[in-house]
Amino acid sequence: MQMNVRALAILISLLGGMLLSADHSHWAFQPISRPEVPQIEKSDWIRTPVDAFIGRRHEELGISPNREAEPKTLDRRLTLDLIGFPIAFEGTSYEKKIEQLLASPHYGERWGRHWLDVARWAESNGHQHNRDRPHAWHYRDYVIESFNRDLPFDQFIREQIAGDEMAPYSDRHLIATGFLAAARYSGNELDKEIQRNDILVDITNTTAQAFLGLTMACAQCHDHEFDPISIEDYYALQAFFGKGQPGDVILEAESPPFELVAERWELFEGVRNRLVAREQSRGVAEPNVIPKSVVKGMNQKEAAKLKELDAAISGYSRVWAFYAPSDAGTSLAIAPHEMRWPLQRDPEFLEGFEVQLLDR
Repeated sequence: MQMNVRALAILISLLGGMLLSADHSHWAFQPISRPEVPQIEKSDWIRTPVDAFIGRRHEELGISPNREAEPKTLDRRLTLDLIGFPIAFEGTSYEKKIEQLLASPHYGERWGRHWLDVARWAESNGHQHNRDRPHAWHYRDYVIESFNRDLPFDQFIREQIAGDEMAPYSDRHLIATGFLAAARYSGNELDKEIQRNDILVDITNTTAQAFLGLTMACAQCHDHEFDPISIEDYYALQAFFGKGQPGDVILEAESPPFELVAERWELFEGVRNRLVAREQSRGVAEPNVIPKSVVKGMNQKEAAKLKELDAAISGYSRVWAFYAPSDAGTSLAIAPHEMRWPLQRDPEFLEGFEVQLLDR
């Protein structure tokens, strides 16, 4: 698999190489060792190593296990645990029942929801306006499918944190970056640096917590108070995501609509500049012209053209994804999305963006 430097660096970081100044003798960074399985005298009910550890604790407490549950009780527990609701079984072995449930599409629905909680996934932006994300559902389906196809966890990680950079390109890999794109996104922030920083902070904190098992949020302002994580470590991780951002990315097609998108923005910005100039002529030094005002300020011909272009762009399949134009192996078009104050969309801005270490 071909991966560029940023994607490779992320993967290395997830294997423990990211913490530049950490004390690696800290207990939390020690490799997990397999403990010795206890030998239990009364072992007629013990079938697995896990049972042996439970049995040892029983001996310490002087208690005995309950009798084995009846088959119908076990069936109910099994179905509730694996697919979330009870179903009837007839004449199949316990092992076959498990295989049947693991093969059910409901298995991914049942267990994928827990990962969606970890990923803080939602179909809206959060914050003040909480605008809908009509194309965010692709990531939900990706998670469910990943559980159902028993996707290896290392591949699950790669796709979610570097899917836009994996080669060869795959729509599935891009959809997987919905993990990063699930960040809260305020459309009410006029300060673009603060708006962008809030998103990167959300992405950094969630990535560290989900994949490293670390709550690194403290280190965005100062060295961690009790974990060996410095503020330098925090922004070293954040820098991996600095050249990308969430948006409605158009999936790869035979003729990506770059010209359509460019024409749409040219029309939009032309009207916006006209409205800004009008406000300045009235003595307003720094006019704030929101997108809704731009649309309302169009003449009949401009409004009709905008409607035509938006309809054409909407004919392409889109996904709410995280995309870094300068790092991605495939050039993709970004569709306009409804937002009061959207992030800067200029690819040159993203390519030149650098994460800064905030002064302590």
